[in-house]
Amino acid sequence: MKAASKILLVLLSLVTTGAAHVGSPDVYYEDHAGPYPLSVVVRMPLVVPGVAVIEVRSLSDNLKSIQVVPTRIQGEGSKFAPVPDVAERASDDPKLFRAHLWIMMRGAWKVQITADGEKGKGELSVPLAAAPGNSLALQGPLKWLLTGLMAVLVIGLVGIAGAAVREGMSDPATAPVPSSKRRSARRVMICTALLVIAVLAAGKFWWNWEAASTAQAAYTVPRVVTSLSASNTLLLRLQRTDSGRWAERIQLDDLIPDHGHLMHLFLIRFPDMDRMYHLHPHQDSAGQFSQNMPALEPGRYKVFADVVHATGFPETQTAEITLPETHEGTLQGDDSFATGISLLSKIQNTNVTYLEDGGRIIWLDSNVFVPPREPVKLHFRVEDASGKPATDLEPYMGMAGHLILISSDGTVFAHLHPNGSPPMAAVQLANGTGMADHAGHNIPSEISFPYGFPKAGLYRIFVQFKRAGRIETGVFNVSIVQAIDN
Repeated sequence: MKAASKILLVLLSLVTTGAAHVGSPDVYYEDHAGPYPLSVVVRMPLVVPGVAVIEVRSLSDNLKSIQVVPTRIQGEGSKFAPVPDVAERASDDPKLFRAHLWIMMRGAWKVQITADGEKGKGELSVPLAAAPGNSLALQGPLKWLLTGLMAVLVIGLVGIAGAAVREGMSDPATAPVPSSKRRSARRVMICTALLVIAVLAAGKFWWNWEAASTAQAAYTVPRVVTSLSASNTLLLRLQRTDSGRWAERIQLDDLIPDHGHLMHLFLIRFPDMDRMYHLHPHQDSAGQFSQNMPALEPGRYKVFADVVHATGFPETQTAEITLPETHEGTLQGDDSFATGISLLSKIQNTNVTYLEDGGRIIWLDSNVFVPPREPVKLHFRVEDASGKPATDLEPYMGMAGHLILISSDGTVFAHLHPNGSPPMAAVQLANGTGMADHAGHNIPSEISFPYGFPKAGLYRIFVQFKRAGRIETGVFNVSIVQAIDN
C-alpha cells in the first residue's frame, strides 16, 4: 500500500519544477571541479519525488570519470549523503557524462560532482531549486483506457464469485442444482458488486484527498504586492509561499545578499520591452521593501523580484503595475536603466547595440540555430569607439556581467551570470561560504553566459557590463524555433 501511495503521489505531481527563475526550470552552470573545467546541465524532473538528468561535459581532455550525488544544501540532509552514482560516458561523445538522480523533496538541493583524472580529484557543487508547480490530470485516452480495464476487472470479479458458488461448491462430476445454486450465486454476486463499489468509492475518496493535498503543497510563482506612494516610492510586499512537504521552511525574514543586495528588482515595460530598470530596493522589515524611483517612462510594467533564502532556495516573485511618468529621481549605486527599440517593431533578431561613447556590444553567435532546451553559450564582445576590444571593463556587483532574458509573452524570465543560471548566493552556500566572487578585477572584453532556452518563441535579452564606472546595457532579440525531426 505504501508503494502504491508513492506511485500515485508521483502521478499526481506531474509538473514543471524549479523556482530560481520563471518558466525556466533547468539549471546551466560552468565552473571548475579542482583543475577540471566543467559544463553542467541539470534537467529537472517533472515530479517531486522525481529523477533529474545530470549532464556533465568536460571542457578538457584529461578527465577519466565523474561521480554525482544529490544532497540538501543545508540541514541534516546535507551531512549524510548517499552513495555517489557513477556517471556514464556517452558512447558518441567521450567528453559527455550522464547520470540520473532522485530528488526526493521540495526545496534547496545541490548536486555534488567529483571529477577524477590525470591531475587527481576535484569537486564542485551545483545548487538546484526543486518546487512542483501544480498537478496534471490524467489525459483523456489514458483515463478511458484505465476506466475500461477497471470495468472488465469488476465484471470478471463478480462473475468469478458467482461461478465459485454455482460450480465450485458442487461435488465432482455432478451438475449444480439450478434452483438453489443459482439463487446463492446471485446473492454472492450482488454482495460482491456492493463490496467492489464500496472499495472503489473509498479509493476515489483517497485519490481526491491525495490530489487536494498535493495541490496544496504545490509551488506557484509568488506575487509580490506593489504600490506607488505619493512620495514616488515603490513599495513591495513579498508573498510567503511556505506550504507542506518541503525539505525546509520558506520564511520572509531569512533573505541573504546576492551580489551585495537582498533583492534584485527588474521593471520591464510591456508589451514593447523598450524600457528595463534594474534596481535594488531597501528592506524596511521582513518581506517589506521600498525603492525610491528614478525618472521613469510611463506605462504598464512587469515586475520581477529576485531574492535568495538562507537555505539556498531562490525565488522570483512577479507582479504587474502601471506607473506614471516621473521626472525626478536618479539612479543610485548599482541601479541601472536600459532602452531599446520596441519588440513589436519589424526588427526582430539583433546582434549589435551601439553605446553612447561610440563603442558597441556585439552578440557574436546570434545567428547560431539553437533548439529549445539545448545548452548554448550566449557570447558577447565589448568594443570601444575605435572598434578594438574594450580594456576598461570592471566587475559589476562582483561579476563580469549580468544577463536578463525574458520571453515576449512574459512567461519566461531568467537572470544569468557568466557561470550560469543559479544565483551566486546559492552557489556559495552549496560550495562553502569562503568562495570568492569569480569575476576578479581583470574583466575580458568577451564574456559568455551558459543557458538553454526553455521553449520556442521570441525573446529579448539585456546584457549588462560596467566600463570605467558606467553601467552599459546591450539590448538584443532572438527567435527560438522548435527543432523539426527528419
